[in-house]
Amino acid sequence: MKDRSLYTITDVINCLADQDRGIVMEFYQLAASLGCKDVISPMGKKADDWKCEFSTKKPKRTLFILRANKKGWNIRCKLFNIAKYEEAVANCSEGIKQVLRGTPDCEMHGGRCKGPVQFSIHNDQYSKCRHYLLFQDLHQADWDCLRTLIKLEGEFEE
Repeated sequence: MKDRSLYTITDVINCLADQDRGIVMEFYQLAASLGCKDVISPMGKKADDWKCEFSTKKPKRTLFILRANKKGWNIRCKLFNIAKYEEAVANCSEGIKQVLRGTPDCEMHGGRCKGPVQFSIHNDQYSKCRHYLLFQDLHQADWDCLRTLIKLEGEFEE
C-alpha cells in the first residue's frame, strides 16, 4: 500500500471525466492559494475512489472535502462563518442558493455537534447543519460562486 503522503491531486483527477478535471483543479488551486494543507487518500476498497480534505492552518479547521470517483465528484463545504459574508451569498447563483436552502436543518447529531450555521438569503433566515453543505452536479456559474464562498471562508479570521 502506498504511503498516504505520496497521493496527489493527479491521482484524483485521473479518475474523472475530461470535462470535470479542470473544475476540480481550480478548487485544488484555490485551496493552495489559501495556504490549505491537503490530505488525499483512497476511500474504501474500490480503485479510483478518493477523498481530499483541505484544512486551513490558522485557525486549524477543515475548509472543504472533495470526493471523487469514476461516477463523478462533489464538495462538502464547512462554511462556518457564512453569516459574515451574506452579501456574497445573496449574489450567488440560484443553484448555490438552492443547495444552501435544501441543506437539512441541524439536529445536533445527538449532542455531538457544535450546532448549526445560521445565515440569511434575501432576509429569509436559515439554520442549517454545518456537516451537510454538499455541492454536486452544478453548472459552471455555480462552481464559480462556490469558489467565491470558499475563498471568503478561507480568508475569514475569527
